[in-house]
Amino acid sequence: MDTTNNIRNQFAKLILLFQLVFLSCSHNSQSSTSSNDSTTIESRKVPIDSICSLDKNYLEKIYGTPVENDTFLLNLGVHEFRVELYNIFRPKYLETHEVYINENTWKIDSIYNFTVWYHMDNDSLLPVDSCRWDIYTEF
Repeated sequence: MDTTNNIRNQFAKLILLFQLVFLSCSHNSQSSTSSNDSTTIESRKVPIDSICSLDKNYLEKIYGTPVENDTFLLNLGVHEFRVELYNIFRPKYLETHEVYINENTWKIDSIYNFTVWYHMDNDSLLPVDSCRWDIYTEF
């Protein structure tokens, strides 16, 4: 009987611990959301996961001029850093279309850069992919 009560007590403690952790995480996410609404410079930074929904001019207003800018023809092959673009533009498509990509890299902070690839289509730049990467990464 004591063993059963002991197991129940331990189970109850685990449930209570889980609830405390869950509520703590929920509170932190709400407080971080409200801090993003402030008018500080940091609140103007673009969340990395929404980069592809933004145009280059907007990013330049927030982060300034890209530290690197390159334009290339995807059909001619790419190195490891750009290989994910082949998940967007399949080989069959590249057989019949020339795909020009404009690559822009901005410095986020002292640790990270982020790169956005734009498809150059009829004088417009359409964001197609992005990558946040540690500045010490070698590709």
